[in-house]
Amino acid sequence: MSNRIALFAEKEDIEKFFQFHTDRESIFEPHYNIAPAQHIAVISKDDGSTDIGRARWGLGNEDEKELKHNIGIEEASQGIEKGVFSRCIVPVSGYYKWKNVGKRANNPFFIRMIEEPIMALCGILQTKSADDSRELRSCAIINTEANALVQPLDPEMPLQLDRELSLKWLDEKTDHKKVIEDAKKLFLLTDMSAMRVSAKVNDLSVNSPKLIQPLPK
Repeated sequence: MSNRIALFAEKEDIEKFFQFHTDRESIFEPHYNIAPAQHIAVISKDDGSTDIGRARWGLGNEDEKELKHNIGIEEASQGIEKGVFSRCIVPVSGYYKWKNVGKRANNPFFIRMIEEPIMALCGILQTKSADDSRELRSCAIINTEANALVQPLDPEMPLQLDRELSLKWLDEKTDHKKVIEDAKKLFLLTDMSAMRVSAKVNDLSVNSPKLIQPLPK
C-alpha cells in the first residue's frame, strides 16, 4: 500500500489536466511528504461542476486511531452502489513505496510518471456530519494489482486514471465498474519511473524537494 504521497505540480497543469478552474491558491502549495490522516487535495463534482477541495486522507471517525487510507476495488464499488461513497480523484505528483528487504525503512522509492507532471489516483469520498454540525469529508485511494514496475516493491498500487477516464470517473452517470476495468489496463512499466530516494521521507517533519531526488546507484 502507499502511505505517503507528494503534490507539487503547478496549479495551471492540474487545471488543464482536469479541465476546471479554481481560485483556491493555498491547495497548490508544494508538499513532498503527505501522510494518512492529513488533509489532501481531492477533485470531485459539486452540482455538476468539477471542483477541488480538501478531505482527510483516511476513512473512519475522528477519534479512530486506525484510518483506512487505501481501499480495495470490491469494497469501493459496493460503497458507491449503496450511496455510502461518492467518486473523487486524488491528484498527486507521485507516491512512495518501500522495498520490503533488509531494514525496510531504509528503502523508500518514489513513483512518478515519466512524461506527465500529474497522476490522477482513483478515489472515493465519504461525507459525514459531526455532532457540531460540521461537514466531515474523508477519502481513500483505490488499490489495484501492481504493474511490472511496482510489483517488486509491493503487490498493490493505486489505481490510476488518464485524462479521459478521469472525466468519466467524476461523472456519476457513467458505469464506475467499466471505468475501473479500463483503468486497470492503462499504465505499463514504460510509462512510469521508480527511483530510490532518501529515508528522510520516514520523518513527517521533513518536507523538501530533496526527498524526491534519486540516490546515486
